[in-house]
Amino acid sequence: MTSYHVRAANTELWVIDGTITFTPQDDAEVLSGAYAIAGLVDCHSHSTFDLSDRGLRPGAAATVAANMRDYFAAGVTAIRDAGGVSMAAVESRNPRIVAAGRFLAPPGRYIPDWTLPAKADGLVAAAMAQVAAGATWVKVVDDWFSPVSGRVEQHYDPATLTDVVHAVHAAGARVAMHCMDTASVEAALISGVDSVEHGSNIRLEQIERMAAAGTAWCPTITLVRGFVLHQEMPDPEFQTRARAFYNEELAVLLPQAAALGVPILAGSDTIPPADFWQEIAALHRYGLDAETAIAAATTTARSYLGLRDIEEGAPADVVLYHADPRHDPEVLRRPALVMVGGEVIARARGRA
Repeated sequence: MTSYHVRAANTELWVIDGTITFTPQDDAEVLSGAYAIAGLVDCHSHSTFDLSDRGLRPGAAATVAANMRDYFAAGVTAIRDAGGVSMAAVESRNPRIVAAGRFLAPPGRYIPDWTLPAKADGLVAAAMAQVAAGATWVKVVDDWFSPVSGRVEQHYDPATLTDVVHAVHAAGARVAMHCMDTASVEAALISGVDSVEHGSNIRLEQIERMAAAGTAWCPTITLVRGFVLHQEMPDPEFQTRARAFYNEELAVLLPQAAALGVPILAGSDTIPPADFWQEIAALHRYGLDAETAIAAATTTARSYLGLRDIEEGAPADVVLYHADPRHDPEVLRRPALVMVGGEVIARARGRA
């Protein structure tokens, strides 16, 4: 395998036999860039969906594989799959996919075609079956628009959710919870989930408790903001509050959360892999400094998910850029070079 000497303003390293080393290697091919990372991490992906509209069958193993190729081309070298229409992401056993299993929601609630139906008295069993199948995360959907009233309503009581969290934690896995409104965020905090997904209408007092508990927040701004602001919803009262949240409140609360130490994670939800950079730019627009916004998809994400970074002996996943994205996150849109496992899989014109 070819050895490489990677030189960037923020690091210098060598790649040999598909791994990173800081020991100089003779006769290594030089790859230069202005900035180097171990690749972006999409912390809220749904890789069993046809994310790039290629006409692929949702839930198929081939769909997961195609999405990962699209992610790699975009400089995203790892994802957390936050729920699927099948177990294909888990079954891939891909070390660059930190995978939950199916979306868990009550029968007839959320989006039925997507979910594995689980009544309250069967939620623990459903969660544990997914962990037994290899999922390292469990995705619980705790609220959505009621098919009867149209209002955003919770799906599970805090006691049931607490039982799920305790069982999943005892098995060595973690719980992510879909929270569209304040009440479900409250249930997430009471039950001790590991990450709040979306977190629409979250309150400062809840953020303070998240900081104390080490609970992560993956706001998925790009997708949810567009959904809230540009589509009419069956719950007008929720939509009024949610529009105020995305138009005014989030830009205050997000930097407060970061300052308090809440791990902020960048997640795309169902936007195409090529557009993941937009979520990092959105975090920046909503008040995070550029470095913290980038960390939400790099260092913070890797640390929180247990993924290796640019370090001695780590798999040689390296992405180079022509400029420093800390000056402008839009630089992340076009990687100069993408290396996965020591293999260069994409290279733009210019240096690198």
